[in-house]
Amino acid sequence: MELDRRLKTGLKKNLRGIRELKKQVQYEFSDEAEITIEYLAAVRSILPDNR
Repeated sequence: MELDRRLKTGLKKNLRGIRELKKQVQYEFSDEAEITIEYLAAVRSILPDNR
């Protein structure tokens, strides 16, 4: 259980910038912005959500 907790903490540390990236592109209307938003949503969906 401790190892799982450390792994989850490490993942979250590595991916902290996801929200900031989404904020940067959410009001852009380009194919690249749309792909980026979809990619970020996919990455966030695989992260454990429980705290």
